[in-house]
Amino acid sequence: MDLKSLRYFVAVAELGHMTRAAERLGIQQPPLSLQIKGLERELGVVLFRRHPRGVALTEAGHQFQAEAERLLAEVDAMRHRMTRVAQGEEGRLAIGLTSSAAAHRFVPDLLRAFRQAHPRVQLQLQEANADGLTQAVEGRRVHCALLRVPVAQPPDWSLRRCCESRCWWRCHTITPWLWNAGAKRRKRGVAEGRKSGRRWAR
Repeated sequence: MDLKSLRYFVAVAELGHMTRAAERLGIQQPPLSLQIKGLERELGVVLFRRHPRGVALTEAGHQFQAEAERLLAEVDAMRHRMTRVAQGEEGRLAIGLTSSAAAHRFVPDLLRAFRQAHPRVQLQLQEANADGLTQAVEGRRVHCALLRVPVAQPPDWSLRRCCESRCWWRCHTITPWLWNAGAKRRKRGVAEGRKSGRRWAR
């Protein structure tokens, strides 16, 4: 049993007619009939009663229709969620902060703006010293880190100043905003640098 079989069944159940269901699905009627018969054999039940003007659901067919529609709705919802994640509209962003950087007025404004722009993205904040955050980004335990003063710069990384008091975003691939979501380039207020497949943003 696969999603195609479920979609075929639901189309026939809704229209009560093999030929019209085949037209909606964009296939020929004989393959659709074979698909439905194969589904009935797999389930071990009769889903439709055939009559001259079409088909009608059996009691088992009614039960199976409810389950099939529920499963298809869940699959469609999952597909939409994954699309939002891929577009940076949903997902998770882990941000590392030093205690001094967290105390800067820039940080709450930044987080507030991000939450307003991306309400479906969950923010996870982690506090550590600069060296610990450097290792956390390198090990991908956080997606990005905000530092007052960087303590190290790996050879394949670059840094961008994000405010005059020398706070720095350090991030590992794509942008600090939406690394996990595979987001496109951040819109306003973000400048990206590229080197060896990694980007930085301010």
